[in-house]
Amino acid sequence: MIPVCADRIPTSAARSVAPNTRRALGARSLCSLLIAIWAILFTVPAPAASLVPNLLLVHGRVYTAAENAKWAQAIAISGDRIVAVGDDADILRLQSASTKVVDLRGAMVTPGFIDSHEHLLLGSAGLFQLNLSLPDKSISPSDGDLFFNAIRDYARVLSNNKIEADQAAARL
Repeated sequence: MIPVCADRIPTSAARSVAPNTRRALGARSLCSLLIAIWAILFTVPAPAASLVPNLLLVHGRVYTAAENAKWAQAIAISGDRIVAVGDDADILRLQSASTKVVDLRGAMVTPGFIDSHEHLLLGSAGLFQLNLSLPDKSISPSDGDLFFNAIRDYARVLSNNKIEADQAAARL
């Protein structure tokens, strides 16, 4: 059996094989040529269609933070990547039949600001406080039963946690 690439076999192993096999192992140029041909034939660049934007944001004030052009009017987006930033005319030229166009009507677009941190003391203290905020409103004493039920439910959770903590301490 002759390996495909001789350079993958240690020299000591190549010396211990038969002379005919050694000649085959010495054919590194053939191996390199085959690899080069394979790379040329089967390495295909990403199709240009993947850069066709599926979303255009136009008629806006786009802050780019770039040194040479801090402001633009429009953005072209393909998937999750910004593929072009510029004036409305340039970006609208990229539109295809399937591209969604959003008119910003002068609204401002800025780079994403993501702030996902918590202050250790205040954040952890918040885990042990009654939260009277709901997604659509905050509960106040004027909400009557809703307010009192929230306090009652929270007190039950605290008392259950206290009982469980006392039981755990007793087992120690």
